Amino acid sequence: MERGLPLKTIALITAALGLIVHGAARSAGSDSVVLVVSAHSRVSTLSAIEVRELFLGMTVAPEGQVLHAVRNASDTRLSDIFLQNVVAMSANSYRRRVLGMALEQGRRPPPAEADERRLFQEVETDPNVVTYAWSSQIAGVRGLKAIRVLWRD
Repeated sequence: MERGLPLKTIALITAALGLIVHGAARSAGSDSVVLVVSAHSRVSTLSAIEVRELFLGMTVAPEGQVLHAVRNASDTRLSDIFLQNVVAMSANSYRRRVLGMALEQGRRPPPAEADERRLFQEVETDPNVVTYAWSSQIAGVRGLKAIRVLWRD
């Protein structure tokens, strides 16, 4: 006489639960990377080339307003996505590139800020600072605005 559920039934239930959990985690984890400036900034948009140049340490001045990039180092996945999909470089290539520009041209690489609160405070108080973040990170944060979606999950 067989007790409990047959092995095939247990395997099917386990597989179904795994798919449900994976689907829920995927939908909960979907987010987008946005370009962020102060709500007081006059900057309303930047082209893909301007964003790349800005985060490589080059001078970008739309309408005469010189912008300063600050890299968001609060999340390694965010940094990797930004570098791969926006700057189009690996982390090592990016480091070599900005170091080379610093040595050859005297350009300072954009600073990185790992503390999310401090980063957002810096962006909020300086209308010339530009950074990137998950859209969910800045949702409901007063004083910041997203001016462009850079990447979508």
